[in-house]
This record gives sequence, C-alpha cells and structure tokens, in this order.
Amino acid sequence: MKIAIQFLLFSCVCICGQISYAQKANKERDSLLQILPKLPQDSVRFEALYTIGNSYKATNAYKARLYATQALQLAQQLHMDVAEADAYNLISATYRIESNYPLAKTYLLRAIPIWDQMKKPKGLSQGYNNLSNMLIEGEKNYDLALVYAKKALEINTKEGLTKYIPETYNQIGLVYKNKGNLEQARYYFLEAARLTEKGPADKQANLSMFFNNLSKVTLEQGQPKEALAWAQRATTINQRFDNQLSMTYSLENTARVYASLGNLKQAETLFAQALTLANQLKAPKRVLDIYKTMSDSYQQAGKTSQALAAYQRFHTLSDSVFTVERGHQLNELQIQYETTEKEQHINQLNRESELHQRQMIYLGSGSGLLLLLLGFSGWQYRRIQRSRTRISQQSDKLELLIKELHHRVKNNLALVSGLLNLQSYQPYNEQTLQVVRQRIEAMSLIHQRLYQTDLLTQVNIFDYLTDLTESLLRAYGFQPNELDLTIAIKVEWLDVDQAIPLGLIANEVITNALKYAYQKIDHTPSLHISLTNETALLFEVTDNGAGFDPAKWQKPNGSFGKQLIKALSAQLGGSYELDTGSTGTHFQLRMPKIA
Repeated sequence: MKIAIQFLLFSCVCICGQISYAQKANKERDSLLQILPKLPQDSVRFEALYTIGNSYKATNAYKARLYATQALQLAQQLHMDVAEADAYNLISATYRIESNYPLAKTYLLRAIPIWDQMKKPKGLSQGYNNLSNMLIEGEKNYDLALVYAKKALEINTKEGLTKYIPETYNQIGLVYKNKGNLEQARYYFLEAARLTEKGPADKQANLSMFFNNLSKVTLEQGQPKEALAWAQRATTINQRFDNQLSMTYSLENTARVYASLGNLKQAETLFAQALTLANQLKAPKRVLDIYKTMSDSYQQAGKTSQALAAYQRFHTLSDSVFTVERGHQLNELQIQYETTEKEQHINQLNRESELHQRQMIYLGSGSGLLLLLLGFSGWQYRRIQRSRTRISQQSDKLELLIKELHHRVKNNLALVSGLLNLQSYQPYNEQTLQVVRQRIEAMSLIHQRLYQTDLLTQVNIFDYLTDLTESLLRAYGFQPNELDLTIAIKVEWLDVDQAIPLGLIANEVITNALKYAYQKIDHTPSLHISLTNETALLFEVTDNGAGFDPAKWQKPNGSFGKQLIKALSAQLGGSYELDTGSTGTHFQLRMPKIA
C-alpha cells in the first residue's frame, strides 16, 4: 500500500530543488487530497485516508479524526484487520491530544488485541508505548505505565525493531521523570539520543524531543547551563528539519531556562516567539501549555503579577479550547445520529417493501382481519421506533449535560490548582494555610449550589453569598449577635463563570474586613453586602471599621489578595474602587449589566 501511495505522490507532484520537512509533508497531503475523490474503495484509498489523517494529527486533531474514521470504516468493509487496528490507534491519538483519555484508551484497547492476534510486533510495541503515555498523562499511574513501556522495549529487542528502541527509552525516561527519579530519567533520555544519533536518517528528527526532555530534567536537577545547552541543541535539530511544532517546545524550554537564570527579558522574547509560532500552526494545545509554563516560570522568578496574568490567560483559553472541542463532539454526535437515522430509514423501507410483497401474495385471498392486524402492527412498530428515537435523543442530551458538568469541575479544579501553586511561593505559616483553605471553601460552595439544583450553569447568588459570609464569620470567631450584618442581593441567579470569580473577590474583601476593620473601634461593628443589576451589575461591601492607610493599597505589587482581586475583576470585564477613612471602608466592583 505504501508503495502505491508513494507512486501516486510521485505522479502528481514534481518537487524541484530542496524543500523543508514541513513543506514536503504539506505538499504530500495536498496531493493526496486532490487525488482522493478519484480513488476506488480499496487498500490504496485506505492508505491515503490514513496518511492525510496522520498529517493533521499534530495541528488539528478533529480533522485528523474525521479522516481516520473514514479509514476505519473502509478497513472494516474490506476486512483489513491490521489496517483496522492502525485506524483505531490514530483515532486514539487524536483523543489523547485533546486530553480525552477515556476515549483514547477505549480506541487503543481495540487496536492492541488485533495486533497481538495478527502477530504484528511493531504495532503491538507502539500500542504498549502509547498506553504507557496515557497512563502517565490521564491516570497518573506511573507504576503501570512503566510496566507497559518495558513490555514495548521487550518486544522491540526480541523482534529486532532497533529503530523504535530510542522512542521506548524516551517513554521509560518520562515515567521515571514523573516518578521523581531524575537520574534514571536522564539516563534513558541520553540512551535514546545516543542510539538515534547512530541510527537511520529518518529518525534523526526525533533528537529534538530527546534533547528537550534532557533540558527539562537537567533544569530540575539544578543545572541551568546544561539545560540551556540541550535546549539549544534541540533548536538546531528543529531548524535542520524545519520541524516547526517541535520548535515551539525548544523555544518554550529555552525561555524556561533563561527565566530560571534571571534573564527575564530574554525569556519573555522567547515565550512570545513560541506563542506566535504555535498560533501560526493553529495548535491551541501548545498555546495553553506555553502560557502555563510562563506562569510557573514567572512565579518562580518572583514576578507574581506576570505569573497571575499568564495563568489567567491560560484559564481563559482553556474555556475556548473546550468550547471548540465540544462543538466538534456535537458535530460527531450529529453525524452519528444522522447516520443512524438513514440506516433506520433504509431498514424501514426494506421492511415496507417486504410487507408490500406479502400483501400482493395474499391480496387475492386475504381477509380484512389480516389487513387490520398488519396495519395495527405497522402503527405499533412506528410508535416503538418513535419512542426509541426520543430515548436516544434524551440520552444524548444527558450525555452533553454530564460533559458540561465535568468541564465545570475540571476548570474549577484547575483554578484551585493555580491558586495553590501561586500561593505556594508566599511565606508559609498557619495564617497562610487558613487563607488558602478559605479560598478553596469559597469555590466548593459554588459546587454545592450547582449539585442542589437541576441547573448546571446557574448559581443562586443570594444563597451563595449568604453561606460564604456566614462561613467567614464562623472562621473569624464572630457570633451572630456581635455584628450588624446586612445582605441585600437583588439578583437571584448568576452564571457559574461569573459566580466563581465574584465569589473569590467577595471572599478576599469580606476576609479583610473581618481580620482588620474592627480591631480599634468601640462601637458595634457592621457589614453591608449588596449586589444590584440596574445600570450595571454592581457588587458592594461596606464596613464601619477604623479604615487603613490608602498608600498601602496603592503600592504597585501589594499583597497576593490585592493582585487576585485585580486579575479577577479584569476577567469579569469590570473595574473596582476602594474608599477608606476613619468611618470605614467601601469596596465597589462594577461589571457589565446582565441582560
């Protein structure tokens, strides 16, 4: 099959001079797309579909899956077992790129038994290697991941598949890196690079991956100069093969090293280059990873505001990527639904044709009772079919709702992780731990409210702010009769994407009032909280405490809580004001009005 595809490409494309690796791959794909409509339903068409899908894999997982699915259907029609397994593996890879590990694992586990049964050691080795990767990324089961990586290595060694051994060494190195055994990880990455340098020319491009991994490990081992050297070697390999996607990793790793060395200007330049290239390649997952690395690198360098800005950008783009992926999933669901409808329609036509033939046979001697029974059976059948269709549609809706809920949980856990990561760089004491606990409690209350209603995207904001305030009062030792509390909420429901940042802001402002406002007063403390939606969505918190020095609030960086309020206000598209004096403090956050 591959010989046939190569012949077709040679016949359709005349490539003059020397072109880059990426340009060649794009030209091959464009050529296959041109000849695809003319290809018959045979093994050559399968190879063309598979090659096109594989070429899209790195930059457009959804489009890659469309072609891989067509290849799978053709392989099943032609009873090509090994080709079917290869298509399953490619579909699995597209889901893994989208971080949909359950589906990725499902499709891979369909491929592995076929390779095993058909005695295909190359496919089986790659399958175990991929399964090891999923166990690392999706399940964090490093021990089982190591078992499957070593199974792949055993197959490659036993079957003489020496050209694939470096990739398996790299996979074992990744397992050890995630287990925290950096010395073992370094050994396997070095072995992967050493064998590749001695290996065939078509595998030399893989050196950039091994060098990038060595850069990460040596940086974690506290050797930034060596890490920089490995990252620069990876860049050289990527330039040689014009591997632009891999170049985004090299730029990202080099920037990470410069940030650790304190050269933030150079790091910022390289991060910007990596983001520009990733956007040009239309690789949203890479953009997300780069922003996450920027946030971690700036935080370790003590640039909290820059770290928080990068993390907020990461969090916003995560929602955008999920929305696109959800659209793709809906399209796939619609295609599956329409295909099922067509099949049911064809079956229905076949059944009606058979029924018509029977009627013609028995027409001469048939009876009214028989016709009545047939009519009743047809009516009953259609009624059952309509019921099944309704059940199927309800099931699809339920599945989408569950995916939406999982997405909300994932995003909020990511935000918790980010807050913990950023807070971990602050000096540790019991008070810091209590503040972190309160921020997580503020988010957990949102989920309690979500689970108590049938609405997965709306929160009763009055109940939520009341629960949050009462929780903070208990945390700081205030009894109900010790503080004059007024909660005036004129908005009943709020979208969860607004409720979470608003809740975190409320947590910071109310906490500051309870901790500091009432220490030096001789009158009954009071706290007024309101949320209105008139000319704008307006959130206000007012206390009658002793106030504080405004100059402290006006400092460029300030406390972590202040930076958090600033970032979350921007996320809500709003602006805040703070007035303080001897009669108390008034906080006001103005956001776009809810329609």
